[in-house]
Amino acid sequence: MRGITLYQPWASFMAMGLKKIETRHWSTSYRGPLLIHAAKRKPSKDDLRYYRDLLFDFGHPFGDIWNLPYGSLICKLNLIDCQQIGHDNGPYHGKLEFHLGNYDHGRWTWITDNLKTFDPIPYRGSQGFFNVPDELLIDGEGWR
Repeated sequence: MRGITLYQPWASFMAMGLKKIETRHWSTSYRGPLLIHAAKRKPSKDDLRYYRDLLFDFGHPFGDIWNLPYGSLICKLNLIDCQQIGHDNGPYHGKLEFHLGNYDHGRWTWITDNLKTFDPIPYRGSQGFFNVPDELLIDGEGWR
């Protein structure tokens, strides 16, 4: 299965269902299942405070933002569409989603649905798409 690495706290925002649109400077024709990998790199405490306060302002207390998973696969979702950002196709400024991505004109939105979370699985990610062996993810009962 394909995976992609996101920095924290954005990876956890995806896993929590708060962020359903990933913004990138590149397009993809890929559609289908996609694993979200939380990068090993840790954000600054100031960045974490900013996003903790932002989520609180939107009515979504984050909980323990100081104890995020790093260097792990944390959820699976479906990539269902990819659209270039113009003047009329993105979340409006007042929505939380707008504040969780870079909606500059000309960038790309990767639209997702069908989120499934699981306990973090330590794994080494990489830039761009990478492949994750299915046997790492599935046990006799389904997702870990």
